[in-house]
Amino acid sequence: KRIERHTIKTVGYIRINMKSQIFIILFILLLPIVYASSDKLFHWETTISYTLALLCLVLLTKTISSKRKQTISITILDIAITLYFLYNLILIYATDSSYIGNSDICKWGTTIGVYILICRLQNKKVVFYALVFSGTEEAMTAIGQKLSLLDSGHTQFEVTGHLGNPGPLGGYLAVCLIIASYLLWERYLNKKWWSISGLTIAVTLMTIGLILADSRAAIMGLVAGCTLLLSSHYSLFRKYKKTILITSTSFLLLFGALLYLYRPQSGNARLLIWKVSSEMLTDRPWSGHGVGSFPRQYMFYQAHHFENNNHTEEMMVADNAAYPYNELLHLAIETGIPGLLFALFVIAGVYMKSDSQHPPQPIARAGITSWLLFSMFSYPTDIFPVLLLFPLLSGCLHCRSILSCKTNRLSVISLSAMYLTIGIWAYTQGHLYQKASYELSFLSKENNTKALEFANTYHSQLKSNIKFNMLYAGWLAKHSCKPEDIPKIIEIIPGTETYCWLGDYYRRIGMNEQAEEAYRIASFMVPTRLRPQYKLWRLYLEKGDTVKAVWTARQALHQPLKVENSFTINAKSELNDYLLKTRNLSK
Repeated sequence: KRIERHTIKTVGYIRINMKSQIFIILFILLLPIVYASSDKLFHWETTISYTLALLCLVLLTKTISSKRKQTISITILDIAITLYFLYNLILIYATDSSYIGNSDICKWGTTIGVYILICRLQNKKVVFYALVFSGTEEAMTAIGQKLSLLDSGHTQFEVTGHLGNPGPLGGYLAVCLIIASYLLWERYLNKKWWSISGLTIAVTLMTIGLILADSRAAIMGLVAGCTLLLSSHYSLFRKYKKTILITSTSFLLLFGALLYLYRPQSGNARLLIWKVSSEMLTDRPWSGHGVGSFPRQYMFYQAHHFENNNHTEEMMVADNAAYPYNELLHLAIETGIPGLLFALFVIAGVYMKSDSQHPPQPIARAGITSWLLFSMFSYPTDIFPVLLLFPLLSGCLHCRSILSCKTNRLSVISLSAMYLTIGIWAYTQGHLYQKASYELSFLSKENNTKALEFANTYHSQLKSNIKFNMLYAGWLAKHSCKPEDIPKIIEIIPGTETYCWLGDYYRRIGMNEQAEEAYRIASFMVPTRLRPQYKLWRLYLEKGDTVKAVWTARQALHQPLKVENSFTINAKSELNDYLLKTRNLSK
C-alpha cells in the first residue's frame, strides 16, 4: 500500500510537470509571434498583464498540487535576484515612482515568475528545445521578409523578425543559435542520428537569419558564448585555459574594432550616448535618477552637452535617444552604483559552481554570456521576448544550494494567496489596457470627447506609460489652448519634436518666455534639426525682436543638417529672404 501511494503521488507529479512543460513550450514559441500580432495601442501592455495572470495561475496550481512536504533549496543566484528586486522596489517607493507604470511592474513580475517556474521544472531540456524551435521560426520569418514574402515590422528595416528591429532579432537568434549548436554537437557525440538532421536545419536557418539581421552586438555575443562553450570542455582545454582566455579576449577586442569600422556612424552615435550618459551617472552616482527615468531625462543632458560643446562630428550622429545601448550603464544611471552592484551580484551568481548532484550546464551559461555581451551594446530589457531569455536560461542552472527550508501548510497557503492576489491584479491591469487601446483610438478623430474623458479619468494610472504620454500629452500640446493643462503637458517625453509641440502650446496661450525656452532646448537636443531654430525665429518675429530674429536666422542657416528635405529647403529660402530684406532696409 505504501508503494502504491508513492506511485500515485509520483504519477500525479509527472502529470503536473507535463502540463508545465507544455505551457513553457507554447509560451516560448508564441511569445515573439504575439509580440507583433496586433497593432493596438496598448497591445503589448495587455499581453504582459494577461501573461502574468496566466503565469500566476500555473504557479498557483503547482503550489496547491504539491500537498506533501517539500525541501526547497535556495542558491546564491536566488538570493542575488531577490536582493536586486527588493532594492529596486525600495527605490521605487522611497523616491520618485512616477516613472514606473503598472505595465512595468507586470513585466518584471512576469520575469520573476518565469524564473521560479523554470527552477521548479524537472526536465529543463524542454526550455532548450523550445528556444531552438522559436529561434528557427524567427529565422524563417527573417528569410521570408528578405524575400518579400512577409512584411517587415519596421518602416526603415527590411528584416526584423517579430521583434520590430534587426538588433533584438540578432540578439535573440544568437542565443538560440548557441543552444542549437550545442545540442547538435551533443547529439553527434551520442550518435543520435534521428535528431541531427533537424538540428542541422535549425542551425543553418538561424545562421542565415543572424547574417540577415546584420547586428554587430549579436555577432559579438555569439562569439563570446561559443568561446565559453569551448572553454567548458576541460578535458580538452584544461592545460591551455589561461592562453584561451587571453586569446579569446584579444580576439573579441579586435573583432569589436573591426565591427566598429564596418559601420562607424552607428558606433559614433553609441559613443555619444555613452558620453552623455556618463554625465548623468556623474550627476547622481549613488541614488540614481530613478527607475524608468532614462527616457525622461537623457535628452535634457544631451541638450546641455551640445550647449556647452560645439563638436560638428558629434552633432552629425546625434538623435533622439530612448536607450543608453548598455544595460549596466542603464542600471547605474537609474538605480545608482548600489543597484549596479546588486546586478553584478546576480551575474556572479550565474557563474557559481554547479550543484554536485547535477552536471554543469555550459549550454545555459553560454546563452547567458551571449545575452550579457549583447546587452552591452543594445537594449534587450526593453524587448520582452529578448528580456525573458535571461530568466529562462538562469532557471536552467543547477547552482549550488546554500540554504534549504521545508514547506508546510502555512507556507503553501501564503504562496497561494500571493499568487492569487497578483494574478487578479494583473488581470485587471490587462483589462484596463485593453479598454484604453479601444477608447484612445478615437483621440485623433473629430468626435473625441469620450476619448478625452477616458484619458482624464485614468490619467493618474496611465501617465507613466510612454505610449500614453506621447499620445495624450502630445495631443494636448498640439491642440489645447487651456492653461490648466500645463501640468499634464509638461510631463511629455523630451525630444526635439515634442519640445517643439510644447513651444507651440506656450505660444498659443501667450506664454512667450516659456515658448522661447522650449524651442531653445529643442534646438540643442538634436542640433542638426532646423525646425526648432525656425520656430524660434518665427517667435522673435511675432514679438518684434529684430536683433534676436536676425541672429537666430544666421545661426539656422549656418547649422549643419543631417537630412535635407522640402521643409529645410523652404525654411532656408524664407530665412535667406528675411536676411536679405533686413540688409536692404538697413542700407
